[in-house]
Amino acid sequence: DLERLTAYLEKPCPSTLLIIYWEQPDKRKKVYKAITKYGSVVVFEKLDAGELQAWITRRIQNAGKKIARSALDVFIQRSMYLANEKKNMEMVDNELNSLIDYIGDREEVTKEDVLLILPQSIEDGIFKMIDYAMTGDKGRALLMLSQFYQEGESPFGVFSLLLRKIRMLLMVKIHTGRGMPPKTFAGVMKLAPFVVNKILK
Repeated sequence: DLERLTAYLEKPCPSTLLIIYWEQPDKRKKVYKAITKYGSVVVFEKLDAGELQAWITRRIQNAGKKIARSALDVFIQRSMYLANEKKNMEMVDNELNSLIDYIGDREEVTKEDVLLILPQSIEDGIFKMIDYAMTGDKGRALLMLSQFYQEGESPFGVFSLLLRKIRMLLMVKIHTGRGMPPKTFAGVMKLAPFVVNKILK
């Protein structure tokens, strides 16, 4: 199928606009080289913190609403867009729609609205807990761990998420020790570059 697609790209139907979505393209493949030669490649990078903040603010204003900076910060943190490589803008937009629908005729989105519509998941909480532990705030990390158990989370579930995060830390340490550039081992580990940068810190 890839060979047929590559052949088609060399002589495409002139009345057809073909869009190919490729989440993690292999640039060594012949088909990718054909796409770059005969078509246009558009790379959609994740937004950074400033761009995300501006986009959410604009989106809320377009809906005729407003949001305080404190509520906006909580929304960004709870959305996990900046921390989770699998989170995309479509998911963020869906969460914003839920938030806007929830407040109804009210004009302002409050922090309480955000906390209600975007409850923190166990996986999100684990990332935060490890961040506290890594920055030396062990008391807060242990408090979060205690809360997970009080909320009925399985110790095995918490442990497997912790293990995954620690494995990522070790892999980054190993690749860095071998002198591999972050962009290269981000591809090897199938992680977004910004996630690798966060682990490096």
